[in-house]
Amino acid sequence: MRAEYDKKNKKTSITMTEEDFVVIERNARLKGMRVSPYMVDCALHHDETLTPEIRAKMQTIMNYAIACVRQYDLTAAEYIHKEAMKIWSL
Repeated sequence: MRAEYDKKNKKTSITMTEEDFVVIERNARLKGMRVSPYMVDCALHHDETLTPEIRAKMQTIMNYAIACVRQYDLTAAEYIHKEAMKIWSL
């Protein structure tokens, strides 16, 4: 199976000011992304408050928290899991 980045076959170029590029590059770096994937992500998810990358990171954190709590209080872990599932269904 090919990696997701190997499936991309379209290229384009854009023109922007140096100031715009500096801001875009900084924002991409803050999200742990390169400029090109960051720009695609912004264009595809501009109206979403949570991008797929952020959702994935949140799910990882939630899974870790549930695993930690489960060691000490199974009922609390089940409650956290139930509430997390409600959030993801929104």
